[in-house]
Amino acid sequence: MRSPIDRMIDEACGLTPEKIEEKIEQLRANRKKLFLTLRCPSCGKEQQSRRTPDDPPNAALMLMACPDHFPAGETVPVEYRDENGTVL
Repeated sequence: MRSPIDRMIDEACGLTPEKIEEKIEQLRANRKKLFLTLRCPSCGKEQQSRRTPDDPPNAALMLMACPDHFPAGETVPVEYRDENGTVL
């Protein structure tokens, strides 16, 4: 919950709780456009990574073995999935 002074500032700036929620949703949507979740299928470790031009535009998840689970010098298989888990 926002403090009384924060609510006063919000009100003075014309922000309503609805507008604040809308802005939060916009920020979440933008984050999905900028970042991709990387997950190791062997151990489940996850991290966020900035998208690259090589990533499919509707990909939300990239399954790729972490350094602990693939032999050095070998090619690592990569699988992209969308928000629903569908393989791209």
